[in-house]
Amino acid sequence: MQRMVRKQIYIGKDQDKALKRAARVSGVSQAELIRRGIGKGITEIAEIPAGNDLDWAKALQVMKDRARARGLAKGNRTWKREDLYDR
Repeated sequence: MQRMVRKQIYIGKDQDKALKRAARVSGVSQAELIRRGIGKGITEIAEIPAGNDLDWAKALQVMKDRARARGLAKGNRTWKREDLYDR
């Protein structure tokens, strides 16, 4: 488990009620819900890649689909890497 760092935050009364209800319904601690929310919020707001393999797999699939749509599927090119460089 990752080493935890203590933080103290203030939330509104409505947020407190919603957090308690969500923790009770989901069966996880309030702290865990806050950690999950921070992780999701930072990724969405700051647009920082999560480092999730699934995200990379989706990105790779998009690139493959675009290449296929442009007729650039593997094995279709007529040039070699060396052709890109002047000697």
